[in-house]
Amino acid sequence: MISLFLLSNSDAAIDIIFDYSYDTGNYFGDEQRYIMEQVAYVFESRMGGESFASTNPSDYGLNAGSGFNTYLSFTNPTTGANVTPAFGSTTSDGNVIGQANELVIFLGARSLAGATLATAGETGMGYGGTASSEATAWINALNSRDTTTNFDPRAGSSQVNTNKTFYFDTDLTTHNDAVTSGKVDFYSVMVHEIGHVMGFNDHNAWNAKKSGNFWTGANAKAEYNGQNVPLYSTPHWDLLSPSGSLNSANINCACHPSMLPSITINKRTSFSDLDFALLKDIGYSISASPTGTNIGGTYTDPTYGGTYDIPVSMTYNDWLAGGNGGNGGNGGGGGGGGGGGGSAAPEPAYIFTLLGGVLAFLSGRKNFGKIKSLLKLA
Repeated sequence: MISLFLLSNSDAAIDIIFDYSYDTGNYFGDEQRYIMEQVAYVFESRMGGESFASTNPSDYGLNAGSGFNTYLSFTNPTTGANVTPAFGSTTSDGNVIGQANELVIFLGARSLAGATLATAGETGMGYGGTASSEATAWINALNSRDTTTNFDPRAGSSQVNTNKTFYFDTDLTTHNDAVTSGKVDFYSVMVHEIGHVMGFNDHNAWNAKKSGNFWTGANAKAEYNGQNVPLYSTPHWDLLSPSGSLNSANINCACHPSMLPSITINKRTSFSDLDFALLKDIGYSISASPTGTNIGGTYTDPTYGGTYDIPVSMTYNDWLAGGNGGNGGNGGGGGGGGGGGGSAAPEPAYIFTLLGGVLAFLSGRKNFGKIKSLLKLA
């Protein structure tokens, strides 16, 4: 393996693996990759009881000679071209796509129009070929990860806008620098983006708990004073619509959720109890607090007064000492310019189709997620 960017944690039931095979512009240097590892740990440290079924065809007896082909489909996060790597294939980073209890998220960066900061979503996917019991078993495993009661992402992708600059904080145990930098906090943005991959997107379990412009899942309602939670027109909590905005008095944790449709400079957020409650509503096993190694702590929301957990698996220096450094990168050290407040614009939802053939041929295609976060600077 050329490089390993997410260290396995013995306390985590799943591994979120960031793959830089498509980061040919070398945006993600040491600082950015370390921060992304801690972004992954936000979710991993709360999912010790979670498991993902394998979608690696070889685990179901399917091989190159089986006459059955499977693939992901997503936009190359650096070039913008469509790419279709196969389930079970090994990326140039050495990651196998579709392993049980692993989630591969492809990262990159390119110039994006307007004030967009970053986008993310679950990849699309498809399959086709000769019918067999092995192919049916693989399709059943694939479908089990998107039901009305359970969602597990198969793979994801995210791209950062190279036209924007961020504050890259490599000491997440303190927060004053992030909220006085005059810049947008990269950590907060990417926690939000990975939140879209993990479940804030259009899928079966999402639609089962969504009623109009409200979320009706029991766990999120319990974190919102027993009431349905207002949703924005894209998969975010609503803080923009006068008729349906979140009421801060109803948010039990008294902290701004990560999955709001806007962000400002000098602001740190992480995944809040309300955000995690929605993931629990769509089938995740979520612990009440981070588990495993944690040298981080909490951050107090300066407006609402409540606290976020900011779990940190290791220091930046320890990460470098573990052989993860030397990646260069063009993301910039310590951030850069910045701008005013941020607002989000909706991303078109991809159409969902999954077609199952009969007799001697099976085929299917599903354009998952891609309900991307478009965080913008004013």
